[in-house]
Amino acid sequence: MLILCTDGLTRCVEDDTLRVVLEQDISAQQMCEQLLAAALDADGGDDITIIIGRMGIRTWTGLRPEPHPTACGVPFAPRRRRGARRSAPW
Repeated sequence: MLILCTDGLTRCVEDDTLRVVLEQDISAQQMCEQLLAAALDADGGDDITIIIGRMGIRTWTGLRPEPHPTACGVPFAPRRRRGARRSAPW
């Protein structure tokens, strides 16, 4: 599994919460949704982007390839207030 995310997630969600969600036997989409909900519950006012890619499934004999590797992402950007200045794209 590969997770790419912005600091909007890592600043708001504790490592233990990340570990619990990522160890569940659920789809990558559900993981993204749970992590986004956790960040928003922790008042994640920053931009939050989460991308999870799964290339294999853990079994008692080890790692076997998924028949169809999956990836999903959940972008979230808070609404800008009127008159708020745009930040630089970098």
